[in-house]
Amino acid sequence: MDLFPAQRENGSHGKQALTLIFVETKKGADSLEYWLCSNGFPTTTIYGDRSQQLIGTVKALEREYALSSFKNGRQTPILVATDVAA
Repeated sequence: MDLFPAQRENGSHGKQALTLIFVETKKGADSLEYWLCSNGFPTTTIYGDRSQQLIGTVKALEREYALSSFKNGRQTPILVATDVAA
């Protein structure tokens, strides 16, 4: 099953294809990230509580890293997010 043809044709027009997927839960985001990575699709996740926990600095850095990694598209051109993160 080829869910991401743009990812497979990566760079065909000189640009990295980026894919954003919204899911309902943090668990769903983590599960989908695991499945995608296991099937050769570099992926990162972001969800609402990453920047709001007690260890705020570390979580904020994780969130910023995930966004940066997705934006540049080289490391993780697929971002799975909960709708709360939006």
